[in-house]
Amino acid sequence: MKRTLYLLAAGLMVSVIIIGCSTEDPYVVDAENPLVMAMVSAPDATTAVASNSSVSFSWSATGGSGEMAGYRWYLDPMETGYNTATNVTNVTYENVPGDAADPTDYTFRVIGTDSDGDADTIVAAFIVSATVDPDPDVTAPVVTITSGPAEGSYVATGTSIAFSWTGDDGGGNDDMIEYQYAFPTVGDVSDWGPATSASFNEVAAVDPAEFRVRGRDQDDNTSDWVLVSFVIQDATILYIDDYLFTDADGNNDMPKERDQKQFYRDALAGYAFAEWDNDVSGTPELADIPAGVEVIVWCADSEIGTADGNYRLWYDIGAEGGGVLKEFMDAGGKVLLTGTQTLGYMYDSNPPASDAFESEYLGVSDSLI
Repeated sequence: MKRTLYLLAAGLMVSVIIIGCSTEDPYVVDAENPLVMAMVSAPDATTAVASNSSVSFSWSATGGSGEMAGYRWYLDPMETGYNTATNVTNVTYENVPGDAADPTDYTFRVIGTDSDGDADTIVAAFIVSATVDPDPDVTAPVVTITSGPAEGSYVATGTSIAFSWTGDDGGGNDDMIEYQYAFPTVGDVSDWGPATSASFNEVAAVDPAEFRVRGRDQDDNTSDWVLVSFVIQDATILYIDDYLFTDADGNNDMPKERDQKQFYRDALAGYAFAEWDNDVSGTPELADIPAGVEVIVWCADSEIGTADGNYRLWYDIGAEGGGVLKEFMDAGGKVLLTGTQTLGYMYDSNPPASDAFESEYLGVSDSLI
């Protein structure tokens, strides 16, 4: 291995002052009472030290006269000879350079001398490299699904589903991870890529529907698949929103309308439900209700009705001798009436007819009006 000599230069500091240097070792050990030097700490001889790092040494002495006259040392090839004796037992070298083309061998020598003139020398060797290769990364990233249908929940066919996920490779850097996902509507698994979300439209019935995702880091460590399993089936619940909220000036209050819709969507999350918007599609007829629907959630929230003057259309949904809700319940369906205007709906016919929805299913009679 190449050995390169370095002179102590500006910016390269030693923690003690070196006054004079000599490579001669004039001391002889007394065999009857030998002085024994020991290296207490030094760089690991089996691992290269990164270039421009600091390296430290410390040592101790036993035996001899028991009184030390001093210690002398030098670091080869950064120094060319021993320093003048001093009583310190440690030294640190700053910014120790390495060779970019070939690691550099370093040898540190220290001589201890006692008051009787006995001496002992110890040596520590190490390597300085321009770069130190890190330990190989053998740990796969951890992937977590953060949003999407809940485990074991139900999703209605024909709706849209969105998933998102995160990954952690130990350094908190998602950008260094690629992902691959699979879903029944995709067929084969996706290509690897940095995306952390995916959505699927007009999903078909699947039981179970399993969404899987895994991650791969830059060292090709690949995680196990993580998955969420749920059921996609025809809707069993129909959420009906009557008409738009309006403000004090008669204008559509869209923020309030969005909040109201989101409230019911959150409440029904995890169930296979479909939506019907009266403001968009008009009051539904029995034929408009999907065949698999078992429950209607009718949200009576609007205070005004439609822009063309129709007032909540309670007659249309609970008319004398019929109406969509009455027909639905007669066919075995269940109805949940909710919203701030539910009671107001009942007064559109005052008093209600004996065969009206209010009388037969809500118990509203002449005596209660």
